[in-house]
Amino acid sequence: LIVLLGRWVIHAAARAQRELVAHGWAGLPIAVNVSAMQLFNSDLLGDFISATEAHGLTPGVLQMELTESSLMHNPVQALSVLKSLNARGIAVSLDDFGTGFSSMSYLQHLPLDSLKIDRCFVTNVERNPRNAAICRALLSLGHSLGLVVIAEGVENEAQLEWLTAHGCDQVQGYLLGRPAP
Repeated sequence: LIVLLGRWVIHAAARAQRELVAHGWAGLPIAVNVSAMQLFNSDLLGDFISATEAHGLTPGVLQMELTESSLMHNPVQALSVLKSLNARGIAVSLDDFGTGFSSMSYLQHLPLDSLKIDRCFVTNVERNPRNAAICRALLSLGHSLGLVVIAEGVENEAQLEWLTAHGCDQVQGYLLGRPAP
């Protein structure tokens, strides 16, 4: 059912984006997590286009996130799907980078727009030298490739201050807001 559920989530995100626009938040995109099953066994591009058109959204306001491990199933097909999404202005973010089977070839070949630093590296970044070193390396790597770098799991001001001071582009986490229905 993940393909049908995923399609519903994409349309729900499009409806939510329309509500954000109606309330003055036109520049705030919504990212949808996509499973490997959706990536390889559905018309993902068609789902994003359909949702965008049905709700009168401009290209780029709906974005897609996927994990490195989902790419492992079929890298050649993944590249094809991501290129088609990219060609239609759908931003793609590589989620949880560094926690799975990290491969620099993904960063070299896939049309990515952003890289997300997993929360396990953000935890205690301000006082754990190893986490800080990993975050600095990922920030440098992402920026060198022209990617937006997003830190996940920001839970306190000290983490936010460290990430801001080191040039992190965006953050997400409980500090900014808890998940909502």
